[in-house]
Parts: sequence; structure tokens; C-alpha cells
Amino acid sequence: MQKSDPTVVTEPESPARIEIEDFEGIGVPPRIAWLVSAILYGTSSILFGTLAFVTGTVPVSLGYVSIAGTTMAIICVAGAKFFPTAWWGGHFRSIVGMTLVAVGAATIGEVHSATSLVMVYPILITAYLYDSRRALPYVLVGTGFFIVSYALLDVPTAHLIITSTIVGAISATVVASQHELRAIVSVNRELSTTDALTGLANVRRLRNVVTQSLTQDEQLSAAVFAIDLDDFKQVNDQFSHTLGDAVLKAVADEISTELQPTDLLARRGGDEFAIFIADSGSRDLDQLRRNVAAAITRARTRVCPEVTPNGSVGYVIRRPDENATELLERADAELHEAKLDAHPERRSQQIVSLHDFKRRAGAANGRSDHLIQSGAEKVSDEHQIARQIRRALGHASGWQVLAVLNIAAGLAVILALSTAAGREIDNALPLVAAIGILVLGGLCVWAGRREIGEVGIHVTLVAMIALVTVVQLGVGRGLQGAFADLYLLPIVGGFYALESKRVLPYLIAGLSLYAATLLGSIYPLALTRIIVTSVLTLVMVGLLGKARRVTREFTENAVQLSTVDGLTGLANIRGMRRKVADAIDRCGTTGERLALIAIDLDDFKQVNDRHSHTLGDRVLVAVADAMTEVVSRKETVARRGGDEFEVVCVLDDEGDVPALVSALHVAISEARRQLVVDVASSASIGHVIWKRGESSDAFLARADQQLHGAKVASRAKHGRSARRRA
Repeated sequence: MQKSDPTVVTEPESPARIEIEDFEGIGVPPRIAWLVSAILYGTSSILFGTLAFVTGTVPVSLGYVSIAGTTMAIICVAGAKFFPTAWWGGHFRSIVGMTLVAVGAATIGEVHSATSLVMVYPILITAYLYDSRRALPYVLVGTGFFIVSYALLDVPTAHLIITSTIVGAISATVVASQHELRAIVSVNRELSTTDALTGLANVRRLRNVVTQSLTQDEQLSAAVFAIDLDDFKQVNDQFSHTLGDAVLKAVADEISTELQPTDLLARRGGDEFAIFIADSGSRDLDQLRRNVAAAITRARTRVCPEVTPNGSVGYVIRRPDENATELLERADAELHEAKLDAHPERRSQQIVSLHDFKRRAGAANGRSDHLIQSGAEKVSDEHQIARQIRRALGHASGWQVLAVLNIAAGLAVILALSTAAGREIDNALPLVAAIGILVLGGLCVWAGRREIGEVGIHVTLVAMIALVTVVQLGVGRGLQGAFADLYLLPIVGGFYALESKRVLPYLIAGLSLYAATLLGSIYPLALTRIIVTSVLTLVMVGLLGKARRVTREFTENAVQLSTVDGLTGLANIRGMRRKVADAIDRCGTTGERLALIAIDLDDFKQVNDRHSHTLGDRVLVAVADAMTEVVSRKETVARRGGDEFEVVCVLDDEGDVPALVSALHVAISEARRQLVVDVASSASIGHVIWKRGESSDAFLARADQQLHGAKVASRAKHGRSARRRA
């Protein structure tokens, strides 16, 4: 049978689905695009209607255009309610917006130079909300129209150059940075639903797909297979985790050859797998169970024949009205029965301890449920991996925007100065400031690569305002109006790079200097231009700041999901590897010591075999919480997989490690005893200290070897204790 992609469930792609995914890419619900457009249309219409019909500062023709804009705002509100995911919504909003701007520009003549920046806003919102493939045509058309319409007016060439550059630079940076954000979110969203070791779907994706499938079709005849590798623990114990990982990968590949493209194969954790079959009515499930069992045997025999190569496989078919949680729990119970059938001796062990287990489990049930919930939701210090990536991402994109804005502004000023040399400029100040703006752009590129923090961004924004002011001081009153729009760059750049409340001083300073410059110039429509630009800037930066905050939170969540274990809330193996790599870089610079503590729960397999995977999950969550309470904020606890954990420690003195190991022993034992009394509560723990110059892969491999030695010693110790008791 042809090998399938086990991580993908084929879904019909529809225009509505494409629209939803566009907005999901930045964490914005589809209806928000309609509401944002309604705000822009409504605000612009009120502004221009007031200027036309009340103050008379713009032609009445623009007032009639504002009436059409008001109608469009009402349509957008209705669209948010009745057509939130319509595939044509984005095109409709963009085309109508640009058409109204074009009609207005064609009817108001010279006043267009005072109201022209309104063109930035439909361009900017289109660039922000949509992916680059959809946004770019509108950005190019809008920018092109802006340049052509301006060129037809009798305005200074410098004004055309400066304002056109601002429109193009802002649009280009938003398109580019949003493309990067979407790519990062897409990758991390995929990682968050993919097992780091095997590449299969993880338990998060399994639950999502099962829930979505059962919700969409209440009569769906679905089946879930639960799979457990017999005696797999011995592979890690007798050989190494490296060989154990090779076995898991081989099993995943071999099972996938028995599946159809629409089947979902997932790794639930450790040596446990699951298969979700959406439409099981036409399948021979008993034959598939035999085929899967045979595939497991083939893979394990090929990689590690020394250990029992079999696997236990059970399946259940969905009952009427059964939800995803009930279906998966019943599959676990069926797997448990399958394992007991394969090992009858375990039934007697289970019966002996059943009464005491029920008593203890019943007493701890409330706490266990709380642990599962809190473990999945908490964001403690071990998640600093995700937070660091989010901060770097936010600063990197902010520096990128600031770099482009400064470089574009510097070049535009130099070009604009060259068109007016000898007439309005009698000193070198503007040219020196333009060169300074270019240098500042280069420094922004450097700062982005070095991941310079927020203080550097504040310094850059102050420098931008200062350099633009120097340009204004060096040109005559006739050109000051042409260069005034440069004050908008630090405002837009600030709202893109920082939280909105931190940009308020730059907003006030920028708009104040903008107004003062125009009022001090000989530009004839200064007051109209100040009112239009200030109102639209306030609306747009408010929307931009809000959208950036939502996007940052969404990106943080996507990154966190890709590096966090879905059951325990600890860092997963992917997050642990990132943390080790980051810690090695840090310790190589600071001289601090790095230790890695590897932990394996003794006899944990018996919890699942004697009782259930549900109780096993509760034990893992309890152990994870217990270890988190023991370690300090400088230490990161990670779940490597199954019942294996690791603690990454950055230390001043490696002599602190034995005390931490001892504390972990006590915490783990106490947590396990509270939930299970008939299985050993101990853990095997080994640790290694990083050697300067050692790679992260070599360091992790050495920790694996150290843990293997600790497990051998632990088994020998338990054996001696058992002989003494006998």
C-alpha cells in the first residue's frame, strides 16, 4: 500500500476557508476586517462631510463622496454580521475604498494635496490584514494612483517625492513584515501540532481533528485505534534513548504504510500511538489491527530485535452521540484490555491492589483534575523559550520597519533636495540631516541583527524626529510643507515597534511639529491638511497598534504551543533543545556553568499497564508540577517524552547540582505516592556538566548516557533491596 502522509487529513478547500485562513494567520477573526473598514469609512466620511458642509474648507463634491463612504460604512457593519467569511469581502472593501478615494481626488483639484494621505489608509489596512499575494496588487495600484494623481497637480516636486516615498515605504514594510509574521505563525502552528521526534501528529492535533470531525458530522462512523509498544521501556533501559528514538521513528514509518491518506496517525507520548479513521464503515478494522501489529513487529525487529518486538493494539468504533473525549477515553480502555489479554499475569496484580487504589485515587481525584488543567494552562519560567522568541520577533520586525523607513526617507530627502537646490536651500543642514537619516537606517539594520531591546528603539525614534526637524530648519518656508510628512514616519514606526502606550509621546511630538511646520510655511491649505492628517493618523495608528498587539499575542501563543508539552505544560523536547542551545551560547560568553539533569520514572509503565493511561497522565502532571516547585526561576523543566524529564540549569557553582537532584528525588516520590500505591515511586536521575566547546548535540547525548548509567544503578539497588526483604 502506498505510504501516506500521517500528519495531514485532507479537507476540501473552499473560498470561505481561504478567507478564514488569511485572518487566522495574524490572529484576527474575519468579521474584524469588516468592522475595521466600517471605522475607516465612517471616520473619513464624518471628517470630510464636516469639512465640506460645515466649514467649507473642501469642495462640496468631496462631501457627496463622504455620503457614499457613510453608506459603505453601514454596508461593512452588515457584512460583519451576515457575510463575515465571504471570499469576496476583502476585494469588495479594497476596491470600493480606492474607488472613492479616486473619485474624490478627481473632483477636488488642488485640495487633493491637503487630503492625499487618506490614500495611505486603505493601502495600509489591506497590506496588514491580507497575505502578500492578495495585498500586493492593491498596494501597487494604490501607490501608483497616488503618484500619478499628485504628479498632475501643481505642487512642488519635492512634495511629490517625499509623500510618495512615505506611502510606498510604509506599505512595503507592512507587507514584508506581515509576510514574515505569517510565515513564523504558520511554521509554529504546524510545529505545535507535530511530534518533534517522529514528525507525526501530536496529541493536540489528534484531539483537534477528532473534535472537529465529530462536530461537523454528528452521524460520522469514526474509529480510534490505540497502540502501545510492549516492553519498550527495556530498549531505553538496556541500551539508550538514542536507540529508543530510532525504534519509535521506525514504528511510525512502518505503521503509516498500512494507512490511507485520510487516516491520521498520531504519537500520544512515549511509546503510545493512535490512529483516527474518520469513515470506518467500509474498512475491515480487524484486518487493519492485525496489519498494524505486524508493522510494529517488522519495525522493532529491524531496529532492536533483542527486546520483545510486539505491540498491543485496540480499537473502538464511535457510538451514537459520543464526543471526542469519550471516544478517546474508550479507546484507552480498549487498549488496556488488549494489554491485559496479552499479559494475563497483570490481571491478578490489578485485582490485588484495586481496593486500595480506588480509595487513594478517589481521595486525590479532585487534585488530579486541577493539576491537569493548571499544568496545561500555566506559563511558568520554563516557557521563557517562547517568550524570548516572541520578544526577538517583535523587536526584529520593528527594527526592520524602522530601517526601511529611515533609508527610504533619507534617499527621498536627498532626491527632493536635488530638485530644489539653489532656490529654497542656502545651507548644508538638510543634506547633512539626510545623510544622518541614512546612517540611522543602517544602525537599525545592525540593531535588528543584534536584537537590541526597547531602549534602542526609543533612542531611534527621538533621533528620527530630531533629524527631520534639522531638515525643516535648513529649508525655506516654501519647502517646509513638502517635507512636513516626514514627521509621520516615527509615529508609524513607533506604533509598529512598541506597545501603543509607549508611543504616545512620539505621537504628540510628531503631530505637534507637523502642525507647527505647516502653519509656519507658505502652504495655502495648511489648516485643512493638519486636520485631515491628524484625524486619520490618530484613527489609523490606533487600529495599527491594536492589530499589532493582537498579532504579537497570537504569534507568542503559536510559538509557545510549538515548544510546550500539551499534557504537563512543561517545555517539550523541541523547547528543551532550544533552551540548551541558548544556554550554551550564554555560558560560552558569561562563563557560567551549565548542567543537564536527566530523569526517568522507575516502573512507570506499570501504572498504565495495571490501571489506565488516564491515571498515568495524572501522575505525569503531578510529577511535572512537583519538579517545577522545586527548581528555581533560572532552571527549566522539560518533558523529553513519555515518563522522561530533563532539567536545564545555568549555575554559578556546579556543586549545587547534588542538592537539587536530592530535592527532585523527594518531590517525585511524594507526587507519585499520592496517586499510586502499588507501583514504585522512585526515579532514576543522572546529570552532566557542559564542557566548554561541546556542541548541544554532544551534550545531550552525554546526558542520555549518564541517565542510562543511573537507571542501571537504580535497578541494581532495587534488586538488592528486594533480595534483603526476601
